[in-house]
Amino acid sequence: MNKKIVAREWLIFLVSICFGLIIVPFFLCLYFSDELKDWWFFYPVLIGEESDSTLARVFVIAPYIILQIIRSIVWAKKQFKNDI
Repeated sequence: MNKKIVAREWLIFLVSICFGLIIVPFFLCLYFSDELKDWWFFYPVLIGEESDSTLARVFVIAPYIILQIIRSIVWAKKQFKNDI
């Protein structure tokens, strides 16, 4: 792997984590709560040692995991078409 590929993957990772830290809590609040003022309660749970903190951390990395699954499916589909 060359430096450009590694740099691109790190950039994708960091943007996904930022998306998970900023946008995901807002959407979780929209889905699970009636009031938008509760969205910032996500961050103390994320930092804390409660059992919910593991779930909060999963929500932070979820955009990256979803993106990688989509990229893997696209790659596999492309490889399958090349083999036929």
